[in-house]
Amino acid sequence: MIGEAEAVRRMVQVCAGFQPALAAYEKSEGRLDEGFNVMGELASWAVALSRRGAFQCFDELFDELEALLADADEDAWQVLVIGFIEDLHNMTAGSKTVQAGATRMSS
Repeated sequence: MIGEAEAVRRMVQVCAGFQPALAAYEKSEGRLDEGFNVMGELASWAVALSRRGAFQCFDELFDELEALLADADEDAWQVLVIGFIEDLHNMTAGSKTVQAGATRMSS
């Protein structure tokens, strides 16, 4: 079983492009052991990319999310679903800047 700390660690390591945002979070006194906050930062970063039509690393990010959920303990499941997926939903629900036409095409 994968625990919360490992799930968060693995999610934030997937996309190299997230590292500057993670460093800024830490510089503003954010702590990496605050899994829900870190997942919120990752969700915010992903939404910002999608609003620009930039979907690089999304395949890898969501593949890792799926793999983690398959073997997550309760705490890991909560941080992934509530801390990441729900934040994605909350940040984009009713959004006029992320539209149905702004989707990536699989190659």
